[in-house]
Amino acid sequence: MVELDDGLAQTTRGAVQARREDAVSLLQELVRIPSVKGKEGAVGEVVGRAFSERGLDVDTWEATREETEPYRDHVGEQSSYEDRPNVVGVRSGTAEGRSILLNAHTDTVDPGDPTAWKGDPLSGNLEDDLLYGRGHAPLSTLRGYTLRDVRRRGRERGARPRRAHKHHRASDSDHHSRLPPRRLVRRR
Repeated sequence: MVELDDGLAQTTRGAVQARREDAVSLLQELVRIPSVKGKEGAVGEVVGRAFSERGLDVDTWEATREETEPYRDHVGEQSSYEDRPNVVGVRSGTAEGRSILLNAHTDTVDPGDPTAWKGDPLSGNLEDDLLYGRGHAPLSTLRGYTLRDVRRRGRERGARPRRAHKHHRASDSDHHSRLPPRRLVRRR
């Protein structure tokens, strides 16, 4: 295992802590948006806005039957692709070669009977440093992107990553938006 330089680790912790409020606020906003499978449009808009505000080039689209046809054996058929956006944010690198892809989904399972919950499943409430709400675990992968803000200082000086960073938020957790990730990033 690689050991982090103490100075770098301390700087990183400080940068993450400085942006904690922004990260938690974004996560709460996402949790509060109903995004039951088949109705992810509103949460896709927020994801696209968040990517854009953080300086990524954003591509948003709804898959089509023709686009998914080559992958039908893998992903099955779907009755509609409407209101099921895929959102890709890319920060281009300065060098050619492999990129890193962070992939997550925005849909959630219907929370069911509200009386079965101790609180509102879309509350996004924060209690004792814990965030409560339906979908917070998959949506919390956006924290990974928010943590990319740690590099904001470098961007302010004009620095760019060597390799591209691609952030994909699929509309379907079961089949990763009905398209394999390699197809999603080649679309750009």
